[in-house]
Amino acid sequence: LVSKITPRRDIGKPRLPVDRVFTVKGSGTVVTGTLIDGCLSQGEKVVIFSKNLHTRIRALESYKEKTNRAQPGTRVAVNLVGLEKKDIKRGDIIFGGEEQVRSSMILDTRVELISRLANPLKNNTELVVYLGTKEILGRIILLGAKALKPGESAFAQLRFKEPVATRIGAHFIIRKPSPAETIGGGTVLDPLASKHKFKDMDNVIFFLQRRINLGIEELLLTELDKNKYMEEAQLLMPSHYSSQEVRDCVRLLQ
Repeated sequence: LVSKITPRRDIGKPRLPVDRVFTVKGSGTVVTGTLIDGCLSQGEKVVIFSKNLHTRIRALESYKEKTNRAQPGTRVAVNLVGLEKKDIKRGDIIFGGEEQVRSSMILDTRVELISRLANPLKNNTELVVYLGTKEILGRIILLGAKALKPGESAFAQLRFKEPVATRIGAHFIIRKPSPAETIGGGTVLDPLASKHKFKDMDNVIFFLQRRINLGIEELLLTELDKNKYMEEAQLLMPSHYSSQEVRDCVRLLQ
């Protein structure tokens, strides 16, 4: 069975959503999580979001075995240089490799409600959002609708009071805070969104419709529609595609 498991993609954008933080006597601060989108190596420089702390990896363990290099899709324990336990918390993210950390307080998403709900979801409702290992309070702004019925889906903005760092294609769960109830989930379509004007709503919805399938060509074309002038290295940086895949697609579109 193990031989049939498809290895997780290494796109050169390693990130480790932190789920636990503790101190080891004689070693210092250790964080654990499931590594995604790339590898982490002993001695590598990393950035801790949300505090933008720069540090280095002293040592790595994967499945309780010491390693010099951790692979995407594996459980990893990371011993960090020069940080105290209070400097990092569950929900933070360790970024490595070439990726520049970009964050936003607004996400454009596709949201779907579970069918067994008793009531529709009203616009501007306060929700708890679970994104990676982070639990964050925010509001949902339905795009082009006043309410969403059980079992239905729609485009929506999630607005927070603090920045979040995620990528195109990331999945999340939404819950009502009181009484606590899981009501649905969704997919991030634009992790660097801004507030939309009502007069632009048709264009916004068309933009998001083009992104639903998460294909690299449509993502790239919509990115260029949104940002007329961008350095090639910044194109689709917060996405599930590697820099080489983006460069290859740019060449095909020229």
